[in-house]
Amino acid sequence: SISITYVPSDGTTTVERKNGQTDSTNPGINKCGSFTLQTDEKIISINGKSDTLVDSLQFVTNKGRTIPNSRCGGNGGYAFNETKVGYYVSYISGAVGARLDAIKVYWAPFPVCSPSCQNGGTCTASNTCICLSQYTGTKCEIVNNDNKKDGDETDVDCGGSSGKKCAIGKACKVNTDCDNVLCTSGVCQSPSCSDGLKNGGEADVDCGGPCSTKCDNGKTCSSTTDCVSKVCSGNQCQAPMNHDNVMNGDETDVDCG
Repeated sequence: SISITYVPSDGTTTVERKNGQTDSTNPGINKCGSFTLQTDEKIISINGKSDTLVDSLQFVTNKGRTIPNSRCGGNGGYAFNETKVGYYVSYISGAVGARLDAIKVYWAPFPVCSPSCQNGGTCTASNTCICLSQYTGTKCEIVNNDNKKDGDETDVDCGGSSGKKCAIGKACKVNTDCDNVLCTSGVCQSPSCSDGLKNGGEADVDCGGPCSTKCDNGKTCSSTTDCVSKVCSGNQCQAPMNHDNVMNGDETDVDCG
């Protein structure tokens, strides 16, 4: 007999079986052919024939495909035809053997994006869209490099969720819209060594790099010239020592005086 038990998915997924069952009348021959689920393709319905052989299972996907093909179990659907609206099959388990016995189908809900993803984008998690390469934005509503200010861009093809930072002089709403991470009065500004931000090649906030102000001990550095102590180790300015091979602190020469 066939016993179908529906169990909510616990989030576990398994790699889909790429080959059908072996033909029991001709061992070694792949009766069902092979199949691979396409990108974003999910099984949404399962059919079983009345003869209950494992190789009579059929699956219908959200891409409109029926798999395996007709060589494997005919049209199916005589014993059972099950689906759950808004859900897809996460994985299937069952008893060992050639009969459809005590099969468990684990269902997982399709993610919901509201409003829906645009321009061919795919809803991969709750309110999370994966966009085709030519689109961006939280809902794939922005066309990349279309020479227009659209979606939530703050200027033409930059800012917002466009994935591209705006240059100096371009419109912005927040610091992260700008190349130099500095948005003042709605405009991306040039970096300075007194703007309270780490930008413009600074080693740390307003010190090191192009700034005349050197970084104190504990600040980030990329070279000895970034630090007051002239000692940069592990990308951090270190306190001067009398064996660091640098003339620093109140030494009158290298590691002496």
